[in-house]
Amino acid sequence: MKAAQGRFARELSSLDGVFRLVNSFAADAHLDSVMEAELAVATEELFVNAVRHSRGGDGTVDIYLSSETGWLELRLIDHQVEPFDITASPPAELDLPIEQRRSGGMGLHLVRQFADKLSYQHENGDSVITFRRRIPDHDVHRTI
Repeated sequence: MKAAQGRFARELSSLDGVFRLVNSFAADAHLDSVMEAELAVATEELFVNAVRHSRGGDGTVDIYLSSETGWLELRLIDHQVEPFDITASPPAELDLPIEQRRSGGMGLHLVRQFADKLSYQHENGDSVITFRRRIPDHDVHRTI
């Protein structure tokens, strides 16, 4: 199993550190470039949603990344915040012309497309989002 974690200030200026964590983990876990890009997009979108929409809290967000045979997991914990369940957000309105769509929602749409499982819990004041993605057989960690 490969794993990495980091604690970040809940502010957009933390994104550089978030990307460093994702890139380092992807290299260590030997993810291919497609899986790495999908993980980066999912992590960025979930982190930015926490920055923009969370209320209250201690101002920190923990990110945990792990991979084990067949699965990639991203867990984001936003501490001591009011509940904000992203899984309850309406789907993107892809069937409408772009000028008629409500703003926002495309990033979450991508996260949903990449995830095999996406869940939300509010536990002891913490918002916990878990993104799970199957790793195709050709991406499973190899030992040489």
